Amino acid sequence: MSIWTRITGRNAQPVEDAKDFTLADPQALALFGIPASLSGVSVGEATAMAQSTAGACLRLISNTLGSLPVHTFKKDADGERERATDHPADKLLGGFTCPWQASSEFVQLMTFAALVDGRAYAKVTRVRGEVREILMLPRGAVRREVDEATLEPHYFVRLKSGGETRFTYQDIIELSPFGGRSPLRDAGNAVGLAVVLEQHGSSLFKNAARPGGVLKMKARLNDLGAARLRESWESAFRSGDNGRVAVLEDGTEWQALALTSTDAQYLELRQMQVSEIARSFGVPEVLISSLARGTWRNIEELSRVFLQTCILPWVNAWEAALERAVLTPAERAAGLFIEMSTAGLERGDTAARFASYSVARTAGIMTANEVRRLENLPAHPEGDSLANPNTTPGPAGATTRESEHE
Repeated sequence: MSIWTRITGRNAQPVEDAKDFTLADPQALALFGIPASLSGVSVGEATAMAQSTAGACLRLISNTLGSLPVHTFKKDADGERERATDHPADKLLGGFTCPWQASSEFVQLMTFAALVDGRAYAKVTRVRGEVREILMLPRGAVRREVDEATLEPHYFVRLKSGGETRFTYQDIIELSPFGGRSPLRDAGNAVGLAVVLEQHGSSLFKNAARPGGVLKMKARLNDLGAARLRESWESAFRSGDNGRVAVLEDGTEWQALALTSTDAQYLELRQMQVSEIARSFGVPEVLISSLARGTWRNIEELSRVFLQTCILPWVNAWEAALERAVLTPAERAAGLFIEMSTAGLERGDTAARFASYSVARTAGIMTANEVRRLENLPAHPEGDSLANPNTTPGPAGATTRESEHE
């Protein structure tokens, strides 16, 4: 059995029909399980990043997740929570997951890998039971299997020296928000068609590939005459020398070519593919610089939709994946949990934000210190009261509105 058969499961092509290609060619993607889309384009990471819309969606989602702060908290019996700054996981997730990689970069790269491959993996290193490092594993180096008896997942990491090392689910962070499905591959047909449209546009405008018109004449030219006329015309205008005088002989007429309906709809087709790809990733078009349907009123609303429908599922997947591998069952039972905060994405403009704070303070929903915490300000010694800040105590201990004293 040849190596081609072991890789692809098919017999090798006859020598006379075989065609050589390098690993950089799109044809090579099929060797790694990346089939061609309906347009004939094999959509992988390099193809997607080179396509403007798909690349923008991949960058937006991974960069947004990478910008969110991740911390470890502990909840007591009364439901109050406090930051577990003494826990090793909080120091790693809030700073550097390993000496050479910041936690923000770790989250960004893991999210990007899950978008492209469907799953992303990291190894949790412990010393005497304490988490010391979180190392992102190379893409394609992990094989996942499920135990038939217990249904527990096991992970086999391929070693550079050969062979594999087996790990349990307590040692591996697995990020797979869609059950292992790759959002990029699911959007492969939309991305492939967008690539074909870009290639068509490039070919259309390359060296003025489409003629601007035709030369018509009543008499029939022989091959020599047609070649001479074509050479004469192209020598004058092929280089783009506009405004020169055309000398036409023997009753030859110039007729300009108008754009067909297909040519006129080319931009519409490209805009449609922007919508298709953005829809596949759950990204509003206005957030990837497609402002055709954006207004001042709906951009803020679409940003909230992006947070609720696209980012929050990723946040939930991240929190579950981290808690499963970084925290022990005993720690989770004791009230420890990990939170990826989206407060920064939920903040509106300054006026709207402080107006909502004022309503919450007046209604006794939030304390001053809770508001200050959201604004990244230090706590105030007298900021833990839920009393209405617009009232002052009366002589008998009652409260009277300040406005009544004025």
